[in-house]
Amino acid sequence: MVTYGPSDAKGKTEGWGFFGRASIADDGSGNPNWGSWHVSAGFGGDSPLFSRRGKGDRFGIGYAYTATSTEFGPIPQALFGPRDAQNIEMYYRYKLTPSMELTPDIQWVRGMLGGLTDGDDAIVAGIRLNIIL
Repeated sequence: MVTYGPSDAKGKTEGWGFFGRASIADDGSGNPNWGSWHVSAGFGGDSPLFSRRGKGDRFGIGYAYTATSTEFGPIPQALFGPRDAQNIEMYYRYKLTPSMELTPDIQWVRGMLGGLTDGDDAIVAGIRLNIIL
């Protein structure tokens, strides 16, 4: 983990770090699951923006890959044309008040259901408002 700035009163330092995870289904085939294996990795943490340090902002960027099952039957194969899925996501969470967070994000998605989307990729933008009661 990379840290920046002095520790706060509780001894917490701000910074960022890397993450990763991986999973595999039964014998790697995916049966009875739709995905046979999955990996994701990225980095994120506290805001690196000097003007936003200590305010509770967070950021992240990550990549994920999900391999589809090799056990799809002929009907799902014909209807959905399943294929491996990929995703890249970036977000920045603004802590507006102690009880309100605004998080815009953008994602690139190569979906799993290629038969329904004609194999097109998608760019998806979103925004979330979280109110903590």
